[in-house]
Amino acid sequence: IFRSIRARCNLRDRIFFVGTFPCFMHASTLFSYLCRLTLSLLLLCATEARADVYDEVNQLIKASSLDAAMAKVEAHLKTKPADPQMRFLKGMIQHVQNKSDAAIQTFTDITEDYPELAEPYNNLAVLYAARGEFPQARKALEMAIKAKPDYAAAHENLADVYVRLAQQAYRQVGKLEPQNTRAAQKLQMTEQ
Repeated sequence: IFRSIRARCNLRDRIFFVGTFPCFMHASTLFSYLCRLTLSLLLLCATEARADVYDEVNQLIKASSLDAAMAKVEAHLKTKPADPQMRFLKGMIQHVQNKSDAAIQTFTDITEDYPELAEPYNNLAVLYAARGEFPQARKALEMAIKAKPDYAAAHENLADVYVRLAQQAYRQVGKLEPQNTRAAQKLQMTEQ
């Protein structure tokens, strides 16, 4: 199931975030989707009011010059290490560079420093879900919703994570009781 791609720009906090993610995809397809979504998001959310280093980083990302974009990000963070938007861009670049451990650490650090921001939690959930780490994704989404109760994308993502957790539980029932047709039917429904 593919969810609609949503991109929003929280101008108050200057944080960009991903809306929803497709839960029922092969890992390599999901990674490809997330890469395209990330690049699209960065391009869509660039604001004219920030026609400075943020725009330069976004242009470098658009040109697939991720190493140059990361160099700009790192240089900026040397002078403004607490800048949540630039740290967020760093996590996004790390994700696109297939450095998911580093991206998870970057987003985790942002959530520790700015627990009131829901978007980094949502991105953590996307990264965890891509790895099949659904309990961690659930926790991150619950924190996103706690930070921003009207965050519809996080609610939808949480529902998708619950479906994946249910699939895991139904598969376990199938292993423990192969004759349990109810669990097999429920598993089939969740997979559809």
